[in-house]
Amino acid sequence: MIIELGLTGLATWGLYKLVNRKDKTRVDVQDDYYEDIEKDEVLISDERPQGWSEFIGNKDVVESLRVACEFARRTDNTLGNILLLGSAGTGKTSLARIIAKEMGYCFFDMNGTTMSNMTDIYHTVTRMAKWLEERDEKVILFLDEIHALDGNTAMVRETLKPLIEEHIFKTNLLKMDDGTMKRIRPWSHQLPPFTVIGATDQDIKDKAIRSRFRVYTLAKYSTLEIEKIVRNFCKKTDKEFDDGAIRLIAERSRLNPRLAIHNTKEIWEYAFVRDMKYATYALAKEVLQERKKIYEYGLTLDDIRYLQKLNSVGRPTGETTLRKTLRLPDVTFQETEELLFDLGFAEATPRGRKITEVGSEWLGKENT
Repeated sequence: MIIELGLTGLATWGLYKLVNRKDKTRVDVQDDYYEDIEKDEVLISDERPQGWSEFIGNKDVVESLRVACEFARRTDNTLGNILLLGSAGTGKTSLARIIAKEMGYCFFDMNGTTMSNMTDIYHTVTRMAKWLEERDEKVILFLDEIHALDGNTAMVRETLKPLIEEHIFKTNLLKMDDGTMKRIRPWSHQLPPFTVIGATDQDIKDKAIRSRFRVYTLAKYSTLEIEKIVRNFCKKTDKEFDDGAIRLIAERSRLNPRLAIHNTKEIWEYAFVRDMKYATYALAKEVLQERKKIYEYGLTLDDIRYLQKLNSVGRPTGETTLRKTLRLPDVTFQETEELLFDLGFAEATPRGRKITEVGSEWLGKENT
């Protein structure tokens, strides 16, 4: 027997009797609890890839996801949990939305940083319970920045593990009619099956949570793939660029699709304001290099400062020393090192970071 736990208007004695029953508990929530959680009816904007065939790059990952979706559909099973690992702007959200569209699932979009305590999780789960149980629709809960869960308390993580794997919500909280959260004796609620798709540009340290996902790692994009992404974007949005401009955008966008699209939009703004029929290579170079100070390989002034510091020291430099000297935000510092290491311009050694011969040569060429 499913006992209705009303979240409003319960008397103290009635509440005590309800929570001490051994039956499964159904979470009953009001409709206005939905207003803070996104439910996309139009899953994918026109600028994003609309399906498997339009997603460029990471062919092996895309094919594996497509097969998993097809298997779930043919066997009438709920798609298993998926973890997408990849740098920011590499298509994790687009893939999650494509999966939802292909499967016909409702898409709930949340951020791992908002699930910082038990109250946040309670509100999220009760909303999902209402949606799943009353509408009888399958759901994808998309958790962006899921790595943020690593910084939460052990109680939060231990609550999430059975929720993600077995769809069981265990808590000792109940929302009262005055909006406050009351602590009661622990109770649990079995939700209908749903799919969790996590996305992060960092690994998840909690191995127990990570093990509850099928992990897909998005590889780096090639210049040719970025070119194709830019061409497709221009075609969809009626923007005219010559081949040289598109090639330069691809070469100077750090092999990142999102950054390439941002640069394309900004260059087109200049072309439009100047009444140009199409954006030229000369305009692209002016905007990227002269205006935005983006140089060969997409290197910025911050990247060049990093190389100059290593070059001037002439010996390996510790990461902590570099961070203090350059005073770059953590995210910028990480992106700088990622690109310079990939290019072979710098490397990490047991004694610290050092510039390579290739990096020194490039730096000398830029300064001439």
